[in-house]
Amino acid sequence: MAAVAIVAWGGTDLIIRKISRRPNNAVVIIQELLLSRMPILLLSFGITFLLFPVAIATAIALSIAVTFVGQLFFALMRYERLYTWSSLIEVVCYVCFLVCFFSFQSFGDIKNFLRLYTFYQLLRTLLAVSILNGYVYPWYVRPSFDVSYLWKSYGLFIFSIVGFLMSRLDLYLVSYTHNKSLLANYQLFNAVFVNAMIIPYLIYSPYQKNLYRNGEMVYRKVKRLICSAGLFITPIILLVISIIFRHFAGIETTPILGVLLFFSVFPSFVYSLDILFLLKNKLENRVVFLTIIVLLVEFCSLYILLALQQELYSALTGVAIGQMTFWFLLSREVKKHQTTHHQSS
Repeated sequence: MAAVAIVAWGGTDLIIRKISRRPNNAVVIIQELLLSRMPILLLSFGITFLLFPVAIATAIALSIAVTFVGQLFFALMRYERLYTWSSLIEVVCYVCFLVCFFSFQSFGDIKNFLRLYTFYQLLRTLLAVSILNGYVYPWYVRPSFDVSYLWKSYGLFIFSIVGFLMSRLDLYLVSYTHNKSLLANYQLFNAVFVNAMIIPYLIYSPYQKNLYRNGEMVYRKVKRLICSAGLFITPIILLVISIIFRHFAGIETTPILGVLLFFSVFPSFVYSLDILFLLKNKLENRVVFLTIIVLLVEFCSLYILLALQQELYSALTGVAIGQMTFWFLLSREVKKHQTTHHQSS
């Protein structure tokens, strides 16, 4: 995952932002993005072959390559609003993956599992490319390495890396306690929590290119939509977590636990569009700075609380503190930018 984040360099936000501003040059932009990040891809291959045996390194390198290309074309599918095709590809490929995994016992071996995962990524990437083949054929861009692409998007790259660390920090600290019961219970929460964090993005992704093009009015309307959806969806997520806790861990959801779960999940529905607003206004450095602050706040909170008491409540309190801090800092940054912009205009 970390390797893919590095190779992607800027992720889907960079892709959609560039195409939204120059829609008539979309094909050229995609081809330039593919070429500009190719040296990083080759460097990741070299590091992979240095760290792993040849058989495993080959599977990992191929998986990184096809995941990188797939990410690019699935971002394009969202930009083109090909949601039916995108969903169909994901479902078909995932079903194929599950059928193969459960049909052949040999996939329990790490090498064979990597081969299967690589095949899964390759299949979904080839299907996505076949639907959007006009972006790669005919080829217009001469082979070159434009370092300015990487330099201009380094803020988005750093943000994706810090975001990746932030999404794993809590799990690493909980596992550091060596409390197997706590780790098992927290993994149940984390499995739902990580997927819940994607929901706000799924809500605003159909409007993403319009959000990059239009002003604050559209931003406010979509933010109200996401916040309203969050107030409806968060209780459903809490119910799912409560059922999982009761069924798999024998933990009953108390009012205190419910409050901690709410403030761990709901803030992402509020601040997700604040992040997009700041990225749209080329304030990636501020977003990175605020994310690092939250990373440190969450680390300190989790470390102190888990040192005092190795309980699920301690871990969830640390996560809730981190999420609420992120909500507060991003909201303040957006208001600060809007005030400055209105005064200057």
